[in-house]
Amino acid sequence: MRIVVNIGHPAHVHLFKKVIQILKANGHDVLVTARNKGITLDIMYKLGIKCVKI
Repeated sequence: MRIVVNIGHPAHVHLFKKVIQILKANGHDVLVTARNKGITLDIMYKLGIKCVKI
């Protein structure tokens, strides 16, 4: 399955990080998009979550 997860706020990173890991581990294609709001991108890079900036 192909899934898109949009991160719009730094709190969303912590909310969705485990879901993203589980979906990828089960073989799903996950595209993560993120806004550059506050420290959102910094948190994602530190956790190793690749994303497309929007």
